[in-house]
Amino acid sequence: MHFPMLTDSNDAELAAGVQAGDEACFHVLYARHAPQLYRVVVRVLGGDATEADDVVQETWLRALAALGGFRWESAFSRWLIGIGINQARDALRRRSRSITAGSDGTRTERLRARVAPIGERIDLERAVALLPARRRTVLVLHDIEGYAHEEIGQMLGCHVGTSKSQLHKARAKLREILAAGGSVVTGPSGAGKSSLLNAVQPGLQLRTGELSAKVGRGRHTTVSAVMLPLDGGGFLVDTPGFSEVGLWGVDPGELDDCFPEFRPWLAQCRYADCVHRSEPGCRVREALERGEIDPSRYESYATLFDELKSAPEAWE
Repeated sequence: MHFPMLTDSNDAELAAGVQAGDEACFHVLYARHAPQLYRVVVRVLGGDATEADDVVQETWLRALAALGGFRWESAFSRWLIGIGINQARDALRRRSRSITAGSDGTRTERLRARVAPIGERIDLERAVALLPARRRTVLVLHDIEGYAHEEIGQMLGCHVGTSKSQLHKARAKLREILAAGGSVVTGPSGAGKSSLLNAVQPGLQLRTGELSAKVGRGRHTTVSAVMLPLDGGGFLVDTPGFSEVGLWGVDPGELDDCFPEFRPWLAQCRYADCVHRSEPGCRVREALERGEIDPSRYESYATLFDELKSAPEAWE
């Protein structure tokens, strides 16, 4: 099957290409879903980035092996994350057995450090990591990723009532952690700080925004530090989040020159102001269709271009 514009293909079309052996389809599918998968897995694991990398890799291997049996009755992302959660839970069980047997002193010390008494400052990831694994998983899926309890029940193989109960307990524990003193909740843009805190203490009404599903980058909806009293005691300072990597001072029309693989074709486009999205006679997109430009690189260009076009000229 031929995909004239892979980045515009839906997940089912890309999956069909993957099954047909099209590596470019896999690259696009991976770029589209890997950020959210990693974000969920690393939180379920309590913040262990090294282990999360291994789990994500194993998740993709298992997903590709089972792709032919996927019936598309649910979203591909939900199916993929369900596999990732199962792999993460297996990793947690192995970790528990290892710690119980005392065979991994390094990891034991690392875990002790992670759950040390909280001082005056705690970031969102550490607060979530302090929760028991089952409660943490439901909290991540519901309050951060936005899944409904019915979806969570299907992903975790539990009843809806169990999911709701675990969420209630997770929120209560998180309130206890944050109320230990003055807490500064920090994290990268789109990490779910405001959404989570709105759930932990209803009535905060902190501004939230959508997370880019393709690259997992936020919309900087918290634009100034706000100090708020918590019902259970203590204070919360919600701070703005920023992406780890951003573009500053780049004109959207000049972004294409930042991609070396685009340069051989830039002067050949029919229109001098071509931005390589939908214009006729675009030589960059033609090169993409011929396989001379990596689809994941074009995906990055398109995402950055959209961000630059929609970026505010000044903080509001």
